[in-house]
Amino acid sequence: MLTKPYRRFISANRSDYEAQLKERLTVFLMAKYLVDDFNQLEAQSFVATDATGKTRAQLGFDELLTKISQLNQY
Repeated sequence: MLTKPYRRFISANRSDYEAQLKERLTVFLMAKYLVDDFNQLEAQSFVATDATGKTRAQLGFDELLTKISQLNQY
């Protein structure tokens, strides 16, 4: 028997139990892959050097704000 916190996520119809679990697993895996892709892009971004030869991780606060304002062109 499932504990109370988990009962509210599973419908009263037990035949849907497997379908619900598959759907949740799919959503979890999609989120995990998106987070992994974002983390990889972020890591590449902080390793990349600019014209001065500094990585973004090495920039000071003011330099980083300037770089962000240059990149933020909405």
